[in-house]
Amino acid sequence: MVESIEALKKRWYDKECKIAIEEMKKATEKWLIKGRRENEEQEYHHKRKEEHKIIWNMKKLYIKNVRDSI
Repeated sequence: MVESIEALKKRWYDKECKIAIEEMKKATEKWLIKGRRENEEQEYHHKRKEEHKIIWNMKKLYIKNVRDSI
């Protein structure tokens, strides 16, 4: 049974992932609007790292659960 990537993504992509992406986008906009100040840049990089960590952990947990169920 072959499923699309979007169907597989929906299994692990949840509200927490969506919120993390939205926060990263807000930090990006703030950084660009405020003229790329150092403080906003640091906030952007922090949010980006946090967003990546949340998404990667959710995906890793889903893969582990699938592997354990086989």
